[in-house]
Amino acid sequence: MTHEELSSILLSDSPSLQLDTQREEVFQLIPELRPLLGMYQNSHHDYDGWTHTIKTVDGVRPDLCMRMTALLHDVGKPVTKAPHPKRPGDFQFVDHADVGAGIARHILERLGGWDAELSKICTLIELHVDPLYLALNGYAPRAVRRFLRKTANTLPDLLELAKADAMAKNITERNEAVLQPLLDALKAEHVVFRPPN
Repeated sequence: MTHEELSSILLSDSPSLQLDTQREEVFQLIPELRPLLGMYQNSHHDYDGWTHTIKTVDGVRPDLCMRMTALLHDVGKPVTKAPHPKRPGDFQFVDHADVGAGIARHILERLGGWDAELSKICTLIELHVDPLYLALNGYAPRAVRRFLRKTANTLPDLLELAKADAMAKNITERNEAVLQPLLDALKAEHVVFRPPN
């Protein structure tokens, strides 16, 4: 598989189907994705790492930068997987977003042709857990303002990625409303942005 063929798949109507059908070719092009296949994540996820990843790709708009970001968003999980200290038999992925951003940078530099989008993709991967973290820890105005400073110009795309990520976790519980309290808190701060689809 070539970079161009992967790009064509990513821009298709339902990329997860082709990505899964041609996963061996995808793994030859991006071997860092292979460890996600069959990787149990934790009790918050019904899917293995690979299925979660390709469902996340389906969840963002058909924009090459967003789809590549979704494809690489959890690439740091296999190398950060560790037993959860409070939930026996479960796992955690401490700093997987930061580690994943570094791995994604290496992948995109190796593939070539991503110079214009490299910084944006890596930033989105680095920040992709922040909206859910904020959701789990409350929406105090100070925390919301800190989140806004940190996310700056990436906010609309970050929220779109976070929503796709949340919706790709469970078979029955599609976490569609997980970001709504955050969106409400941002509106309370008079933030104007394009909400995630």
